[in-house]
Amino acid sequence: MSEDKFDNRRPQIAFSEETVTVRGRQGERLQGEFFMHSTNEVSIRGIVYSSNPYVRIVKPQFDGMEATIRFEVLGQDYQEGDRLTGYFTIVCNQRECRLPFDVQFEADRLYASTGEITSLSDFASLAQGHWAEAMQLFYSQAFEKFIARQEKAVRMVYTGYRKALPSSANLEEFLVAVGLKDAVDFTVRERKEEFYRVSENRKETLVVAKNTWGYIEITVESDSPFVTVEKDLITTDYFLGSTMLLNYYIHKNRMHAGINRARITFSCKGTVRVIDIMATFDQEDEKKEFPWRRDKECLADLTDTYKAYRFRQITTGEWCDGSVQILDELLERRPNNAWYRLMKAQCLIVGKKRQEALWIISDMKREIADKQSVLWAYLLYLCTLIEQEKSYVDRLTKEIETIFREHPEDVRLFWFLSFLREEYMENPARKLKAILQWIEADNDTPFLYIEAYAMYVQDPYLLHAFDAHATKILYWAARHVTFTKDVAMQVLHVMEKVKDFDPHIFLIAQKAYEVEHSEEAFSVLVSYLLRNQMFQEKYLDWYREAIRLDLRLSGLYEAYMLSMPDNSTEELPQMVTMYFRYSCNLPYQKKALLYANIISERRKAPGLYEQYLRNIETFAIEQMKANRMNDNLAIIYQNVLEMGVVDEEMAHLISGMVFMKKLVCLYPDITRAFIYQEQYEMPIVIPVQDHQACIPILPGQYRLLLETGNGTLISDHKAYTLQRLMYPERFIKRLEHLSPLSLPFILADFAEKKEAEDYTLDDVKRMQVFLDSSLVSKRYKQEKYSAFIGFLQDHCREEVLEEHFAKHVDFGQLDARTRGFVISLFIQRQDYERAYALMQDYYGLQVDDRLLLQMCTERLLTTEFAEDEFLLSLCGYLLGQKQTSPATVSYLAENYVGPSPDMIYLWQAAKAEEMSVVALEENILFQTLYAENCMEETAAIYDSYLARGKDRMLIEAYLNYWAHAYMLSKEHVPDKLFDYLSYYFAKGIELKESCNLAYMKYLSGKDTLDEKEFALLDQLLQYYILRNVYFQFYKNVDHKLIIKYHLYDKHFVEYRGNPGERITITYRFDDGQPITEEMIEMYEGIFVKQFVVFFGETIHYALYADAVADLPVCADDLTISSDLQEGNLDRYDLLNAMQNAYLYHEDGQLLELMKQYQGLDQVTKELFTTV
Repeated sequence: MSEDKFDNRRPQIAFSEETVTVRGRQGERLQGEFFMHSTNEVSIRGIVYSSNPYVRIVKPQFDGMEATIRFEVLGQDYQEGDRLTGYFTIVCNQRECRLPFDVQFEADRLYASTGEITSLSDFASLAQGHWAEAMQLFYSQAFEKFIARQEKAVRMVYTGYRKALPSSANLEEFLVAVGLKDAVDFTVRERKEEFYRVSENRKETLVVAKNTWGYIEITVESDSPFVTVEKDLITTDYFLGSTMLLNYYIHKNRMHAGINRARITFSCKGTVRVIDIMATFDQEDEKKEFPWRRDKECLADLTDTYKAYRFRQITTGEWCDGSVQILDELLERRPNNAWYRLMKAQCLIVGKKRQEALWIISDMKREIADKQSVLWAYLLYLCTLIEQEKSYVDRLTKEIETIFREHPEDVRLFWFLSFLREEYMENPARKLKAILQWIEADNDTPFLYIEAYAMYVQDPYLLHAFDAHATKILYWAARHVTFTKDVAMQVLHVMEKVKDFDPHIFLIAQKAYEVEHSEEAFSVLVSYLLRNQMFQEKYLDWYREAIRLDLRLSGLYEAYMLSMPDNSTEELPQMVTMYFRYSCNLPYQKKALLYANIISERRKAPGLYEQYLRNIETFAIEQMKANRMNDNLAIIYQNVLEMGVVDEEMAHLISGMVFMKKLVCLYPDITRAFIYQEQYEMPIVIPVQDHQACIPILPGQYRLLLETGNGTLISDHKAYTLQRLMYPERFIKRLEHLSPLSLPFILADFAEKKEAEDYTLDDVKRMQVFLDSSLVSKRYKQEKYSAFIGFLQDHCREEVLEEHFAKHVDFGQLDARTRGFVISLFIQRQDYERAYALMQDYYGLQVDDRLLLQMCTERLLTTEFAEDEFLLSLCGYLLGQKQTSPATVSYLAENYVGPSPDMIYLWQAAKAEEMSVVALEENILFQTLYAENCMEETAAIYDSYLARGKDRMLIEAYLNYWAHAYMLSKEHVPDKLFDYLSYYFAKGIELKESCNLAYMKYLSGKDTLDEKEFALLDQLLQYYILRNVYFQFYKNVDHKLIIKYHLYDKHFVEYRGNPGERITITYRFDDGQPITEEMIEMYEGIFVKQFVVFFGETIHYALYADAVADLPVCADDLTISSDLQEGNLDRYDLLNAMQNAYLYHEDGQLLELMKQYQGLDQVTKELFTTV
């Protein structure tokens, strides 16, 4: 351009889109691009600027017929809904334009084999058809992000199941918990199956049905070995559709005679279904007798009859007759049983029916061949009963002894000898010891127990200690007979010395007490319990009765309280309440039970309540410090708090307990409870004992999950009940007043406050505690930020948030609005370094422009205007928002290049600050000239640059540009352009042709010219006319110059087209023949055809361009109607005047004009000679 060369081929640019739209994923490092190309085959070359400092052009420069511009989004942790807008400014040859852009961040999309998962319903559909895939997706990070966009209740439920043991059961529970499906239940037709005449193993089938799709686990058990099930655990995989067939087997070889019964139990999450099975070898309705069973019954009756006889419950005759009757029945079925016959003989002997007995014995002597057998010994024993002469008895006894040596382990032989050996008769203790030895050797025949106990009855003093043998004998006796009074008294006497507790001994003592029913005996039993600290609930009745009897036993009242269940509502005896008035060393659970009872009965015994009150208050504080809670403690806390006997310490201690509830689990196998609350970062985990627990639940949203022994979490509300333990609404305001900074009170209060106007200045310190607490959920804090910020800004208390955001916040988790507030806060608090660091890492244009300007200004001053790409772009953004400061203006003036309007505004600001702007002016002039986008302000910029600028080429380029524009008459040119040209002509400085022509055109149209201007115009006309360069504006010059350069007879047709274009003109004079000629391009894009036309003549013409040769680009007529000048006329004027007079029949005028022309022609011939 400085060389007066102009590229008049203006490119036509098309963009790939009207607005560059980019969609990114949450947290994604985003990049984008757009495409532009020339539509008229004019190469484009230039640079691209971004109006947004967070959208950086990767390579700003471009060159060619087309270009792909790539850009990247700066900053990190963009979240769903974040949006960056602005525009790209494209500066290229002869163009400067804008292209808007819109960058939006969306949530990560979740995909499965079925397509995109856009809702929880989509996920439920996936689970229904592709359970394994749903399982894998459920535990993925992508699904975790998907859940983060769901409502709070769903998020809390998912958090619990996400952290639990991965299992299909937990996925099923999640789907049910969030309402995506019904819980899976199962049905089995409960019935009794009967199988008769079982002759072989049998396979049977049960139908198990489920009500809906989903995962289920059913435990199957059989309680009898003759029935087994094919699967002991049924899962969804075994179902075909909604049903499955379960096989079970009846094993013949595991059955016994008669009726066999079994039960198959199906259980799932508290639901139990039962199938009863009966199997037998018999036919239906067949009643079959089993001799062996009746034999067993008869033998048992025989033993019971003997026991009654030995303990004198029946007479000898009754025993003999009853026994003989039983033995006759046995012999009827087993007539050859020698033992039954001898037993009958024994009964007859004792019943004094010796003859019948001798017949039996006589027969048996012949039948028993083995004289060393136990049966023969039994016969010998019976002989001693018949004949009791001592020598005879001794001889038989020796024979039995001999047999015993052959069969030393046969207890029957010992039993015979126990009645025959003299040592046993003389020393009962020795006999008892021998019996106990046999019992210890696992000979548990009742006859030994009978004989042993009979010895205690015979001599109670044989019982002198409760050793293992005595305990075993007496325990048997306690269950089968009634103690004699002497035995009972001896038992109670010996029991006083027993130290260690034995439940068998206590049962023996109970039986003794039933016989010896005295206060002294009762005292022995209670003392035994007290000595051994037996404080279980089953012994409570003993202690209760001891108190009623007013027994003075040490530790009795303590034992009574310790044995009472904690949930007891029984009214305590007066003696107990009086006893514990002044001193109570009970464990806290029992103290709580005692004090809760006192409080519950305070209306009946107000005096007693007053006496206990101080102890109750002290105890309440101790338990609060220990953070304990149960039903009784709740009653105590409630009473103390309602009385108003509370200070700051107590209010703080109770803060975490007033919101507790009692959990009662209705499902079996629950081990722990997980409480997920919106306020807390982590769940509260409470062990479940005896199906109960006390759990804290604050106001607000929560979810309760119960963990089973196998790790499955249950959220079904049918699985538990919650009961209030306390009623804090009666005293909560007073507690909050006493301990306003206790976190539970803060959380409960803030749960009710949603908007900024809900808070008061009293909440400022509580906000600080809330924000600083690591227990409070980060997400819950974020939910409160908006209201906190609004309130604190309204009351000028932003400093509350400053430290929190500086130390405790992960900015990547904050939403854009909160980030903007944080950055604004740091700027206001003059923490510019932290604010700037955040601006670099996170999108921050939501901050007020004035605050950003303040930060940038301080940053520049602090860094002494060091180079910083991001800071420069941020200052450039503020410049586009018309926000500047002296510091940013100075920095930008030295470093900034951007859209022309922004640089011009920067120049104006810099000029106002009287700063050096030479470099800036050069940038502006270079860019506006290159883009041919010179605006009104560029004239002032050029004027300023002339004073200090040294780039001669730039100065000339500016003049050439506007001179060229003036010649083409495209737009209004700066007023001072011609002053500059006049100055340079006056100085004799050589200018380019565009300036010469432009100034010549300017002077041609000027009304009056001074001598210098006239001379210069004359000089320029002469220069160009000599070169046969003509323009239409020549006709506007001074008449003297028209005469001088014979322009009076010249007329011009001028056309402005494209430089280098071929323009032809077709013309004719009036009715003459058309003539076609090529027009001459006098200047770039200016085409001129010169004509000599006389008055009255008309030239008809049309102009054609190459591209549209068939149609004229211009068509018109050129006619000279009046072109006469006043005063002296030249020959051209005279010819036109004569033509005019002839046309209008002015003959006189015509004659006069012809004379003037003849005279002028004569003079010309005389003055000029043809050479």
